[in-house]
Amino acid sequence: MSTRIGKYLALAIVAFLLMQVKTVFAQISLKASVDRNQVYLLDRITYELTIEGSVSNLPEPRLSDFEGFQLLSGPSTSTQISMVNGRFTSKVINTYIFKTIKEGKWVLGPVSVNYKGKTFNSNPVVIDVVKLTVSGSATSGSQSDIESVIPLNKLDDVFLWATVDKTDPYQGQPVFVTYDIYTRVPIAGYNIVQYPSFSGFWAEEVQLPNTPTQYKKRLHGVEYTVATIYKTALYPTVSGELTIDPLMAVFKIRASSRDPFFDDFFQQPFGGFPRSSMLPFAQEIQRSSQALSINIKPLPVTGKPANFTGAVGTFKLIASLDKSTVKVGEAIVLKARLAGNHSLKTLPPPELQSMDSFKTFEPKTGEVTLFDENPEWNVREFDFVFVPHESGEFEIPPLSYNYFDPDEGMYKSIQTDTMHVNVEPGLVSNSMIAIPGEKGNIELLNYDMHYIKTSLPIKSYIQPYTSKWFFVALLIPVIFVPAVLLYGRHQKRMTGDAAYARAFKARTESQRRFNSAVQALEESKLNKALDEIAKGFLGYLGNKFNLSTSGLTFHQIREQFVVRELDKDMISKLNDYWYLLDTLRFAPGEPDVKTLESMLNQAKELVKILENIKLKRKKGWKLSR
Repeated sequence: MSTRIGKYLALAIVAFLLMQVKTVFAQISLKASVDRNQVYLLDRITYELTIEGSVSNLPEPRLSDFEGFQLLSGPSTSTQISMVNGRFTSKVINTYIFKTIKEGKWVLGPVSVNYKGKTFNSNPVVIDVVKLTVSGSATSGSQSDIESVIPLNKLDDVFLWATVDKTDPYQGQPVFVTYDIYTRVPIAGYNIVQYPSFSGFWAEEVQLPNTPTQYKKRLHGVEYTVATIYKTALYPTVSGELTIDPLMAVFKIRASSRDPFFDDFFQQPFGGFPRSSMLPFAQEIQRSSQALSINIKPLPVTGKPANFTGAVGTFKLIASLDKSTVKVGEAIVLKARLAGNHSLKTLPPPELQSMDSFKTFEPKTGEVTLFDENPEWNVREFDFVFVPHESGEFEIPPLSYNYFDPDEGMYKSIQTDTMHVNVEPGLVSNSMIAIPGEKGNIELLNYDMHYIKTSLPIKSYIQPYTSKWFFVALLIPVIFVPAVLLYGRHQKRMTGDAAYARAFKARTESQRRFNSAVQALEESKLNKALDEIAKGFLGYLGNKFNLSTSGLTFHQIREQFVVRELDKDMISKLNDYWYLLDTLRFAPGEPDVKTLESMLNQAKELVKILENIKLKRKKGWKLSR
């Protein structure tokens, strides 16, 4: 028995000694490789470092700075463990992404690791970085112009670039500024955090699609995905050298696969809020566009009409009468349409000469819409109302409009044709004037008096205060007069205060959008449902704070909440929902039904919570109880 125990003990000692010898002579190998050995300047390479050995805990490598390269991401690691014929082997693959920043031949490595006092080295890797030369025949004229404007040293994986359609416009001439994102990495969303001040300009934001339109463009041999994220029309109010400040935006960069072009721009998220670890976001980066300098030319003094109102561009004026035969006291409406390559919002109506035989009223101004004859032009309608107070044949003088044509560098004047109207004697006196009111109703003005009625029956005298209804009647003015006054005040604010009107209708409009989203879900129109959810939620916030919903950013909304001291947890909750909504909107594929139903319910809940928050002028927001 003792002999058998002694044998087992001896075998155990031998096995232990063999394990120690194996540990002492354990070998570790390092192998470095790249996806290509010749690359262009500002291109990217994938560097893999494989560490393999017969130990369980392989040492971690420490990379020093590689000259001529910039580390973009890494390491991302994968581990393999195998046991063959009792032999244990462990392998760890470390992957790094580098960008080339200098021309020349460069050596990556060797990379070293230390294990139990011994140093192990990888093989060095030689990379040849060359500058791409693009021949004139390789690109079109417009592409060459772009490459000459965007210098090679400004290129990055993600950058913002601002362009203007004119660099030396006249004062008052519209200038369109476009901000484009150029990216070589997948982007899940963006947030504009700082807008230019546009000092010296009157600015009007241009409406853009909810999902940016994307296209490919090569710059200096490098392919980028390009999308416009903001566009505005500027109208210079002064002359001289003006500077447009940079626009600043934060972009959410998605962690890409080893091949950066394998992932689509604005690709489909995996679900959950962007801040969640369930989403493969690598980082948030901030980018700014370059500042722009524009030389604004003053309008010439020579030939300037005395009644010039500042219109600069190309314009067209059309006018017509609603009727050519009327009676005395009956209103005539002259409808004028002013169209042009201008916003038109800052321009006054055309000029109508006074007419002795007519009473004239201030023109009614309509909304600015797109011109049906030219989609790049706007048009605005003006209704001139005038009422004849004598009969006869009359000429309506032409409407005229003066403007400056920047293409020809001269002042011009346009006018309508002379129109004629036949006024017949009317049954009403000159003291009675009928003009079109709201929604086509007729209003009588200057009606002198009513005749006195002498034949009214006189009832016997009674004592009204003896009846209970007398006291009830006394309470009616007390109740209804304040109600009528409040309603009148409300109606006045609805027509005269755009911010109040938008805030008042915000909940109703958002509910209409949400109902439309429900219908779209029932019809399996998922993209339409997402669009309606976004319009309902973003439109509610825009209406609530009187902000434009086009290009609306959470930075703008956060500012509104912060000054009103909204609870930080609520702001964070809104921020999370905002980013998730952006992520779904900018994804190329269709979201699933469950995600959209969840997004819709969250939007309804957030709107409901915000509706229960009352605003106080000085103390900020307070939850109503």
